[in-house]
Amino acid sequence: MVSGAEKDLVFSVLAFGYLGDSAKVSSKSIDNLRLGAIHVMVDKAGADWIDKEIRPVVSSRIVLYEPRESDLKRLSLANAISMTHYSDFGQERFIRLTAFKWDLIHRTLRDSKSNVFFSDLDVIWLSLPTTDFETDNESVV
Repeated sequence: MVSGAEKDLVFSVLAFGYLGDSAKVSSKSIDNLRLGAIHVMVDKAGADWIDKEIRPVVSSRIVLYEPRESDLKRLSLANAISMTHYSDFGQERFIRLTAFKWDLIHRTLRDSKSNVFFSDLDVIWLSLPTTDFETDNESVV
């Protein structure tokens, strides 16, 4: 059973590039929590991956956001060939992509009016994020 605070939770994740099986497993684990929607910021390859690999296997509503073209250009990511594959932690592309996390969280808060958990897609969720936190009938922030 989902408590009052938990029913107001949504997840947000970045999906730039055509991600692999581990990201698919992570997405399913988020879906298995049966919370609100999953908000995802994507590039073209990420949107294709979501449509082909994720929508068919999850029941959660997926809300897609595309980065602003001006932000892609400013971060030198517009039309980059490298956008179609994974970037390792610490690589320049990885660091530039993390800037979109804040835009995604802002948009998710604005559109969902819910509490937001940001997650990477290399994380497996085995239980509700609030399970380990005590609350005093206030929303989880």
